[in-house]
Amino acid sequence: MALDFLILYEHTVREYESDLLLKLELERRGYTVRIRQLLDAKDLRLFGKDKPEVLVASCMYDNEAINSHVYNNIGKCNKIVNLHWEQMLSDTQEEGDWFNMNGNAKRCVQTCWGQRTAQRLQAHGMDAKNTPVTGAVMMDFLRPEFKGYFKDKETLCKEFGLDPAKQLHLYISSFGYASMTDQEVAELSKMAGTDFSGFARTNRVSMEKTLAWFDRYLGDHPEVELVYRRHPSEWKCKALDELAAKRPNFHVIFADSVKQWIVAADSISIWMSTAIAEVYMAGKSCHILRPTPIEHEYDPVIYAGANRISLVIACDNKPGALYDILSKLAALGINMTKLESCPVTGRNFEFIFFLELEASVLEPGVLPMLEELERSCQNFQFLGNYAEV
Repeated sequence: MALDFLILYEHTVREYESDLLLKLELERRGYTVRIRQLLDAKDLRLFGKDKPEVLVASCMYDNEAINSHVYNNIGKCNKIVNLHWEQMLSDTQEEGDWFNMNGNAKRCVQTCWGQRTAQRLQAHGMDAKNTPVTGAVMMDFLRPEFKGYFKDKETLCKEFGLDPAKQLHLYISSFGYASMTDQEVAELSKMAGTDFSGFARTNRVSMEKTLAWFDRYLGDHPEVELVYRRHPSEWKCKALDELAAKRPNFHVIFADSVKQWIVAADSISIWMSTAIAEVYMAGKSCHILRPTPIEHEYDPVIYAGANRISLVIACDNKPGALYDILSKLAALGINMTKLESCPVTGRNFEFIFFLELEASVLEPGVLPMLEELERSCQNFQFLGNYAEV
């Protein structure tokens, strides 16, 4: 029997669930459909009578991707659809060549989440008929029609040995470069024609500081279960194993889709993952944790406007100590929207303070001011720079 559609996926937890829903809808309309993993050695290539009329791929940016996704699997194909999973880009990426399709990729159908992507691709030479606005396929299970599809918090926690009575905090990581060696980064840079060495260093520093934050936080808050959700390209690393061994309430879990964990979580934080779109679609908000600024050319535009900073500090028990801290904020014209104090248990007349500021680490003087506070305060915890939604 002739095959109408072959859907190729790369990462199971990221794509398979949404691809399966697409398959069921196509079959409902009378088409024959198969799903298979890209370059799966257990599956034969389809060059014969089972060759599909249409190939649906997860990414299709240039001729090299066409060779990998198309020619190596089914040979020549004139009908190719790219589900185009990466559409939350930095302004630099939006103007560059890679994400605006090159070579024969411009002849493929590129599904677009919205008019912004369609107009960008058309401005870079793509035909309007090949840039249909379909919405984001991976968001479909978060639509109201699928309410009740995901497991609730209690069911999910019990499945993975977590305490459902505790607060469930989800951290969505994207430190893919942190686990790469310098040689691997150099090879990737050469292949892409872009130097990723600086961004790789930012990955490593950010991951190290974030895990240090989690270590301190979980030690102070045993009532929290923290699930660390690694990126599909982020390999398991020694630092994660060590923190999981040290803190019983720190869990590295990659099973189930990120949407499942978003729906179940009580609170969410992110570094720079595009899963922030799924957080918003699920009707939730999140904190953006940035221990060090991300290079502008890699920072997705959706993160623009992060104008709130949260801090926890403890200053010396002496006259004027808090005033010295507040004067640093006043010198930069920073508005403080919240100041709360909490007595230190067992230490008379000593307090820790929670501060919320209207500021961004990208503003002039803010990062040096935070570094000065870290040096001068007895205790300093930077909780994140984020935008409230």
